[in-house]
Amino acid sequence: MEGDNHVVFQCFRCENYQSRVFRRLIQHLKLVHAHEPNFSIRCGINNCEKVYTNVDSYIKHIKRSHQDFGVIDAAQEGDDLDDHHAAELDENIVNEQVNANPGEHVNLRQENDYPLDIGSLQNAVGLFVMKMREKHNLPRTVVNNLLQDLHSVLGCAQSHQSRQIEEALRNEGINPERIDQILRMLEMTSPLTVLDRFGSGTNHRNFVLNNTDYIAPVEYILGESNGVSVTYMYVPILESIKSLLKHDDILTEVLNTHQHCQNGVLHNFCDGTLFQDNEMFEAQSSLQIQLFVDDFEVCNPIGSYNKTQKLNGMYFTIGNLEAKYRTKLSSIQLVWLSKTSSLKKFGWKVHTKQLIDDIKILERDGISIDSHGEHHALRGTVSFIVADNLGSHGVGGFMEGFTATRMGRVCMCTYQSLKQPNLSTNFRMRTVNGHEHQLQMIRHHPGLSTVYGVKACSPFNELSHFNVINGLPFDPMHDLLEGVCPLVWSKVLTSLVASNHLKILQMNETLQHFEYSGSDKSSKPSQLSWSMGKVVMRQNASQMWCFCRLAPLMFGRGIPANSDVWELILQLNEILSLVFAPKQNFTMIAYLHGLIEDFLKCYLQLFPENGLTPKMHYLMHYSRQMEQYGPLVNCTTIRYEAKHSYFKDLARKTKNRKNLAKTLAMRHQNLMSLHSTSKNVLGADNIISTGMTEVNVDAFCPKVRNPLVQAFRMDNLQVASSVAIQGTLYRPNFVVVSHITEDVLHFAKISKIFLYNSDAYFLLQNFMDCNFYRKYHCYVASDGLSEPFLLKCSDLLDFHPLSFARSDQGSCIVQRYRYLEEFL
Repeated sequence: MEGDNHVVFQCFRCENYQSRVFRRLIQHLKLVHAHEPNFSIRCGINNCEKVYTNVDSYIKHIKRSHQDFGVIDAAQEGDDLDDHHAAELDENIVNEQVNANPGEHVNLRQENDYPLDIGSLQNAVGLFVMKMREKHNLPRTVVNNLLQDLHSVLGCAQSHQSRQIEEALRNEGINPERIDQILRMLEMTSPLTVLDRFGSGTNHRNFVLNNTDYIAPVEYILGESNGVSVTYMYVPILESIKSLLKHDDILTEVLNTHQHCQNGVLHNFCDGTLFQDNEMFEAQSSLQIQLFVDDFEVCNPIGSYNKTQKLNGMYFTIGNLEAKYRTKLSSIQLVWLSKTSSLKKFGWKVHTKQLIDDIKILERDGISIDSHGEHHALRGTVSFIVADNLGSHGVGGFMEGFTATRMGRVCMCTYQSLKQPNLSTNFRMRTVNGHEHQLQMIRHHPGLSTVYGVKACSPFNELSHFNVINGLPFDPMHDLLEGVCPLVWSKVLTSLVASNHLKILQMNETLQHFEYSGSDKSSKPSQLSWSMGKVVMRQNASQMWCFCRLAPLMFGRGIPANSDVWELILQLNEILSLVFAPKQNFTMIAYLHGLIEDFLKCYLQLFPENGLTPKMHYLMHYSRQMEQYGPLVNCTTIRYEAKHSYFKDLARKTKNRKNLAKTLAMRHQNLMSLHSTSKNVLGADNIISTGMTEVNVDAFCPKVRNPLVQAFRMDNLQVASSVAIQGTLYRPNFVVVSHITEDVLHFAKISKIFLYNSDAYFLLQNFMDCNFYRKYHCYVASDGLSEPFLLKCSDLLDFHPLSFARSDQGSCIVQRYRYLEEFL
């Protein structure tokens, strides 16, 4: 027909592939992009919003849901697709169509006539092998066996296909010599030849080196022990940064870094005083390097390899990225891996030499990035180093443990002062000049180390724009969730059990049968136990946070209204809700400071026998540190420690004990190189939906139909049973906070989830008559709901779904943290 050549399909992931035939576009997606990390494809047919991460599932969806499309059998079975079908495709099918006048030449690549070239096939197989090895952590022997079996299956299929082709050509009277040439050509371009190449580890290694942005870890010798060289693995941080900045999405984030807010709102490190006072960060695009260091055990802690394979790892992230991108495990890069015993034996100075030298170059000369014809010269330095208290003291050159006279890294508080029955608030703060003076005194009189609490000068103090005195923030996870909270809850529950207000058996039954919602289901607290006359808490950090938020609702009913120990719990929960708030202002910080003092005084009055712990004392510095670093939730180690799980799982599967640090570092860099093959490394606007159905707007009642018609102006809507946005899951009946008016929070229940133009919209109904019950530390709402209204997910006051449960009082809603808008 006249319009046969009007329609052109363009790949939505690369700009240099186009085809007039939809089947070939599908083949291109399968061959070139299907194995890429973060691969997803939006349907788009008739405004269908369903998103798939597998091309075959996408084809099945079209065949099942868009039967009038007319090309599915061809795309799935390999039949030719004529231009008549291609011309009927909707313009939103994959990405875009290019319309040309009749007879006008459309510039398409020659490969479009047959996109299955051997280079693309080799790339697809290489990425497939990398996924099996690095993403799914399959051993090399398993991958080799898989390739061998795949080779056998494809060999049988190719042999059968060759015989059919030969027979068909002979029946057509083709010259036998020409038939042999055709069969040899098919054999040369056969997938079997590519599979043979990846049968050896050398070829796979060459593929990684030549086709990905692989940053090789370097093995450095620390010294000798018993005549054997002791080494550690270092990944050149400058090369890692350059590799990351090659990606447009990361470079854009760096060049458009959030700057200091003038309205007194603290979002991140850029709003703190340390950022403002650092000359390096005067340029908007200066690189902020956030470091993390920690020890972790990769083997069974009670097994035969206990402590012999304990590793020390340092990671880094680019602090210029938004928190939703920075906290992804793929954004956390490896700096080094070393045995913990080696670090203790040879010290921090030797371990950090290569890193310090590289960061000095970053401070002085910077790095150069060329992107789309533009040149960018970027300098930067370390913004801060996060670790647990032991790690922070080690990297900072302070006395590790709390046996020194001065046991803090930010003040000169003595350990003895913490054991006093009265709260002391006047502590002399450590300063850069004072720290230098103490180091000089220690050089002449080493015995003063225990007096000052300082062991040696930190190698990080060699940097021009960083000093450990103002670079080691406290970690709320270790201080609160793994320190203060378990201790206080244990003492309070022990007191309540002794007074017969609570019983261990009843509390455990409540914990087991409580109706957890949303993310709380994966953080369900463990059972309590009774040992040596007290309640024992055995919760990890996420379980402890879940327990702290929900326990007042679970156990508060049987507690007297005037209970002093319960008041201590309510104060602790209020502290948690402020510390973990992602946005803060100075009003919140001042309120927190007073609240912490009241909490510690109350604790000393109720439990004076042992005084304060060091972690309790650290809370007194939180308000000052928030002014310096911004919200401390950005300094927590939660996501960094999640990175340990990758190494632990990999060590268990590799069963390598000879040079474990080298094996893990190399495998990790393979994984990072696999991530680098993705065009969208950060995974921005990543929306994954399930249970998609198409519903006519007339199927809804008028109260629901009216806001839908006004917002979408279309008859058929895409309804999802769930949607995950940047890793956060939403389902109908989940509770969110939609907005705030006149200091009143409005909580809403999700009724329906709609997808439109790659955005998620929630049909919400506000709870009526919400009141805060301090005894339960939650909001209680009546069962009445407001008229439905539509709201885009990005317009929510906060993106986190809230804990929701039903009780005798009504619908109970528990906040994760306090909202900034409550203090404006």
